[in-house]
Amino acid sequence: CNLCCLCATNLSNFCDAKAGCRLILRGFLPKRNRHSPRLKLLVAGGLALPQSSFAGYSDAHLWNLGQVLGPEVLATYRAVLVWLDTAFILCFATFVALVVWPRRWLLPLPLAYALVDLTENRLILAGLEQPVTLPIHQAAAYPFTLLKFALFALCCGALLWVWWQNRVSQAGNRG
Repeated sequence: CNLCCLCATNLSNFCDAKAGCRLILRGFLPKRNRHSPRLKLLVAGGLALPQSSFAGYSDAHLWNLGQVLGPEVLATYRAVLVWLDTAFILCFATFVALVVWPRRWLLPLPLAYALVDLTENRLILAGLEQPVTLPIHQAAAYPFTLLKFALFALCCGALLWVWWQNRVSQAGNRG
C-alpha cells in the first residue's frame, strides 16, 4: 500500500532502517519502567505518546516530542495520525453505529467518539509544531484525550450491552 511505502521510505531516509523501525516501534509497544510497575508507551527520549497519556501533557511536552522525533520520523508519525488513526476511528465508530442501530438513541455515542478523537489528533499535530510560550499550559488536546478514553469505554460498554440484550432475547425466543 502507498502508506507502507511512504513509511518505509521515511524510515530508510531516517538513517538506518533497523534503527528507524526500533524508534517507531518503541512508540507503540509497551515498555516496563524499572522504577514503576506500570506500563508506559514510550518513544525516543523516554517521552510518552500524548494520545496514550492519562497523566496529562503540556504544550512543552508536545513540542519536545516533535523535536525528539526529528523531521523524518515526525512525518511518519503525522502520517500515522492523519491516515491510520483516522481510518481506525471511522471504522470503529461505523462498527459501533451499525451494531447499535436498532437502538437509535445510542447513535450519538460513536459520533461523539469520532469527533472527539479526530479533534484530539488535530490538536496534537498542531501542538507538535507550535513553539512553547511561557507560562507553560496544559495542552489543549489533553481534555479531548480524557474524553476520548471515556467515550471509547462507553462505546465498548454499548457494544457489550447490545450483545447481551440480543443474547437474552434469543434465549427467550428458544424456550
